[in-house]
Amino acid sequence: MAVNKEITREKLILAGERLVAIHGVEGMSLRKVGLEAGQKNTSAALFHFGTKEGLLLAIFDYRMGHVDQRRHDLLDTDDGSIEALVRAWILPDIEEIISAAGGSYHAQFLVMVSNHPEFNFQKLWNIRYASSYKRIAEGLRKLLPELPEQVFGMRFGMAMMQSIYSIANQERLLTIDNTHTNDEQIAEPLFVSNLIDVMVAILTAPLSMQTKKEL
Repeated sequence: MAVNKEITREKLILAGERLVAIHGVEGMSLRKVGLEAGQKNTSAALFHFGTKEGLLLAIFDYRMGHVDQRRHDLLDTDDGSIEALVRAWILPDIEEIISAAGGSYHAQFLVMVSNHPEFNFQKLWNIRYASSYKRIAEGLRKLLPELPEQVFGMRFGMAMMQSIYSIANQERLLTIDNTHTNDEQIAEPLFVSNLIDVMVAILTAPLSMQTKKEL
């Protein structure tokens, strides 16, 4: 009985993730999630999660616990370079997409909820699974001592948005077109290395005279 309950719960989480990724937070309701998950009882999501926000938090937890741990594992073995820190930053999210059975909506879900005014996901990022991000930020700060604190904070935020939106777009393309498996396998390392290059460039770009003037 407990096993069946966990299976149902997982189906509801995956259905909710998919609905939010495709239709946004406003396009997802607990009733729709129950139908999407194939539940005869349309109140199943209400029973398991209580509220819409409760389901969103459960979806977040479902992915981010082991994504955060994977970041820590990579950070424990990195070479201390900016590139290694950025790789540890993005690779766990990409691995999550690759390993998801039946297609992934992980990054697209994050895009939809991360800036939604109805839910305080900024607090979630800062508290719930922030330990690996803090390690990355601290490592980058040590390697970029010449950047003013204000500029570093802006660039870290820009790099985070770049990573989330780029990975979400790649995930969306893989979801809607599964006819080029070999091409995708070839292109995947290029996507990863190019995204690392872009994020490193954001973090290490020299300050222009105008930016220095504005400080």
